[in-house]
Amino acid sequence: MAYRVRLPRTRDEERGRSEVQAGSPMFAEAVPPVPAVPAVPQRDHVLAYRVALREWWRLVALGPEVDRQTALMTHDEVIRLIDEIGEPPATGLRWKWEAEWTRETGRCPRCGERHDEREREDTR
Repeated sequence: MAYRVRLPRTRDEERGRSEVQAGSPMFAEAVPPVPAVPAVPQRDHVLAYRVALREWWRLVALGPEVDRQTALMTHDEVIRLIDEIGEPPATGLRWKWEAEWTRETGRCPRCGERHDEREREDTR
């Protein structure tokens, strides 16, 4: 069984709480408003994400000849941009761009291999 411990409040905490409840202008000046999170990812992040993914897919297609440090840096950049864009928008963009990549290069972005059309139809 978990127990919750409540510590007594100090007079300053009580005063601060009552000021917040009263909408004190002093409190409003002391704490800046939290900026709103944009619902739509920033265009710069989206473009950078596309470039990073295409570079990652290029490295995947090259296979074991790829420099490990280059691969790790590209991977880290993709992850960073996913965090910037957020989910699920990042996944939706990736699916769209994976289809473009496959049409343009004839290669699977996930494994780098060339899959013929019959294999794709068998897996659906």
